[in-house]
Amino acid sequence: MDAADSTQPAAATLSQRWQSRIRFVLGVAIVWAGLHFVADRLLLGRGLHRPVVLLVSDAGLARGLAAGVALAVAGVVGGFAAGGASPMRVLSAVGWALAIWAAGGGTIDDWLIRANVMPGKPTAAAYWPLLADYAFFAAVLPLIAVLAAVLQGRDATRGALHRLLPLTATPKQKLDGLLALLATSALAAGLIIILSGPKLSATHRGQAYFAVLVSFYAATLLARRLTSASHSAWYWPAPLIVGFVGVGLAAFQPSLGGAYAYTDVIPASALVRPLPLEMVGVGLLGVAWGLRSKLLGPPAPPPDDGPRD
Repeated sequence: MDAADSTQPAAATLSQRWQSRIRFVLGVAIVWAGLHFVADRLLLGRGLHRPVVLLVSDAGLARGLAAGVALAVAGVVGGFAAGGASPMRVLSAVGWALAIWAAGGGTIDDWLIRANVMPGKPTAAAYWPLLADYAFFAAVLPLIAVLAAVLQGRDATRGALHRLLPLTATPKQKLDGLLALLATSALAAGLIIILSGPKLSATHRGQAYFAVLVSFYAATLLARRLTSASHSAWYWPAPLIVGFVGVGLAAFQPSLGGAYAYTDVIPASALVRPLPLEMVGVGLLGVAWGLRSKLLGPPAPPPDDGPRD
């Protein structure tokens, strides 16, 4: 075989990788377009500097639910385009689209200003509604991943269910997986608190994104080395858990105390500085990055997160 023939497999592999990457970018664009043109422009009608939320937006619950449906449909179509046989690939595409979409709106500071019309002592009423968006994502994200796989075919559907849910895990593997999920969530929460900056400072989206991305990347990476859990099902729910806990902590202790006991426009906890769309979107990217990383050496066995490109 001459030199020209030997380069053909390498060229074919390179071509496949670029096709996979182009499909992924196309998938992200489809999900973002559904959010921007349908959910935002037609349903939510979000104005300038208004925070990007779904079920608890100013448009009302009905339009918020309709926007959620638009997200689900766009997520399924975009996930299929991105390569729906891998749930983590689908969730990564949705994460990118959510992060890009949320970047065009207000921050948690704007949410608190709108929630607290009259200045006064902070209350839990400004935080509890955010749980609705987290609950929505907890229900819809697995559905998006499965339906995107359904469009790929029966075998892809079985693979997606296996990767989303550790159906064949032994009791020992389930225990190790739960420890990995708890470790990922706890480490990420601690890092977000550290990386979010002074608690009395204004919320800057760039810093919030940086804190969430780096925290979930590092937490996933460390949890994979501290445990033997390799199944992606033990990692991707971590942003949802941190979000639920963050809202709960802020709701139970909404006041900063001391001289700031009557300041209601500063987030009560660093864990609520990212709005639900930001925590989930950027958090999923951090988890996916951590699952693929070889920074501390190749893991054994590799994570069950579908084909790598």
